[in-house]
Amino acid sequence: MKREGITIKSQILKSTLIAGISIVASVHAASPEMSPVGVYYIPGSTGIIEQVQFNDVDNDGFPEILACDGEKLILYSADTDDILFESPLDPRHTHYKILFDDINRDLVPDILVGYYYGDGSLPPDTVCRLDFYDGASNFTLSESLFFEAETGAPDPVVSPSSFLTLHSFDLANDGFNQLLFSYDRYRVTAFGDSRILVTTGETSLYYSLGSQLGWNRPVLLKDARALEAPDGTPLIVGNRYDNLVFSPGDSRTNAWIEIMSTDGDSIQSIAEPVPSLCNGGSSATFSAVECLTVGDIHPVSPDPDILVRYYWRQICYQSDEVSFDSCGSSLRLYRVLAPDNVQLLWSDLSPPAESNLNWLPRFAGQFFAARDGVVYQLDGLNGELLACGEPMDVDTIIWCLRPEHSGGDFVTVKNQTIRVYRVDLSTDVTNPDDSHQLPNSFALHRSYPNPFNASCVIGYSLSHSAHTTITVHNVLGQKVATLVNRHKPTGYHTLTWHGVDDHGKPVASGIYLCRMVAKEFVDSKKLLLIK
Repeated sequence: MKREGITIKSQILKSTLIAGISIVASVHAASPEMSPVGVYYIPGSTGIIEQVQFNDVDNDGFPEILACDGEKLILYSADTDDILFESPLDPRHTHYKILFDDINRDLVPDILVGYYYGDGSLPPDTVCRLDFYDGASNFTLSESLFFEAETGAPDPVVSPSSFLTLHSFDLANDGFNQLLFSYDRYRVTAFGDSRILVTTGETSLYYSLGSQLGWNRPVLLKDARALEAPDGTPLIVGNRYDNLVFSPGDSRTNAWIEIMSTDGDSIQSIAEPVPSLCNGGSSATFSAVECLTVGDIHPVSPDPDILVRYYWRQICYQSDEVSFDSCGSSLRLYRVLAPDNVQLLWSDLSPPAESNLNWLPRFAGQFFAARDGVVYQLDGLNGELLACGEPMDVDTIIWCLRPEHSGGDFVTVKNQTIRVYRVDLSTDVTNPDDSHQLPNSFALHRSYPNPFNASCVIGYSLSHSAHTTITVHNVLGQKVATLVNRHKPTGYHTLTWHGVDDHGKPVASGIYLCRMVAKEFVDSKKLLLIK
């Protein structure tokens, strides 16, 4: 086992630390030092690790690591430094996904491998396969499910989408996971030497893989996320691609964000129209959309938000020659007011290019990005860059969608070595001796900087999940702003107050009180705003 702890030597709480790199904010201060939460070498792997997930199989507090280099699947025990399971991948796949979670309702983590065969390599029309390794049976391959395409063509045709989605989340809030599975069921119709290809897609929700199918819908959903509306309604948010048509001379790809109920019914679509720039002739139009992350991203409202990146491209042809080629992209933040009502908060026309963005529950009011070995901190108020670190010598950075399993927020991969990092904005909020442990009490931490003239970070911790309210009041006791008003999970949290009221208007200089209520816990801290 190879494990490193965190050491913090600074007593000053006014710098931002990202991926072991200190990024000094508006008030310059000495910087804390941070090493990875864990460093793990994956034995048996010969290629660069492409996908990695964490879970605690034996409930001993140490994570097991499921890693895949594109050729071999390896389950590694960080506690005993042993390989618990390994299996070669099917080399015929064109795309694959792994999932390491309980998906058969026995509370034991399982392994699921999804293969996509976009080149027709499996006869007659198999396009997707799911291999289920049962964790309760020492990860024995207990089931393989096969899914067919609708090619309708005499020879293999590569789908332009090649989508395969595997996600698990507790939508029913009953303590058990549901599996969301979506894949591209492309269909080809041949007219002599010409073809028209239509992507139909299929999305299924399983309450238990192979035995309890919740629902099935003819839609193609990518990168799904679970989201809770302000009224408590559980939702599914994802990128939907539908009616992708490619024909000689013309082609069009449509994409948008789809908000669905847990029953699979469409509630609302969020789309950005692609400009029509071609005058006559034929055209090829492509639009793509990514639901990058969901959470309490905007600092003013406690309602959940959806961070979306749009990309579009249009190519115009005249007499088979390209006459015009244009593209554009934007990063947009939407506030979810109700399951069927979203509001655009801001749009950034120069988003971080091709970066993986993520929201961390501890840091309301901001979000993070990773690209080319660099981690960025961005403002949820307008999408502006707050800080960035120096490049790290890594192959890739992967966000941990469930930090409670890994003990950190993201991992870096360099060949066969995985390093787990935890993002810290304050040593007041993170236990420097054992940061992966949960807090043992409710607490409202002091804000920093204090006094402040633009914004301040407020940290708080919950020893148990609870409905939590954090409000700001003036010296007369009048409420100025509501920063948090929702059920929050156990753990350490932070938020940023930008000195504005509930209507987004800047407040005057002076003394304010930040008040936190969680169950029987009530506490207040003084804030001093100086402009």
